[in-house]
Amino acid sequence: LDLLDRHWFFLGVIGVPLVETILLQLLPIEIARRFSSRFWPQVLSSWILFAALHFTNSIQSGFAAGIIGGWYFA
Repeated sequence: LDLLDRHWFFLGVIGVPLVETILLQLLPIEIARRFSSRFWPQVLSSWILFAALHFTNSIQSGFAAGIIGGWYFA
C-alpha cells in the first residue's frame, strides 16, 4: 500500500468508526444521563440514532448495531 492508500485505510477502519461511536452512541447516552438516571432511556437514545444509520444495510443489522451498542455503553 502506498501512503495515500494507508491514510484512507486508517481513516476507514479506525477513524470513522471511532467518530461514529462517539457522536452516535456516547454523546446521546451522556445527554440522556443528565435528564434521567434510568438505564433504558440511555439505551434508547443511543439505539435510535445509531440504528438509523445502519438500517441502510438491513433492518436486522440496524436493530443489532443499535441495541448491542446502546446496551454496552449505557
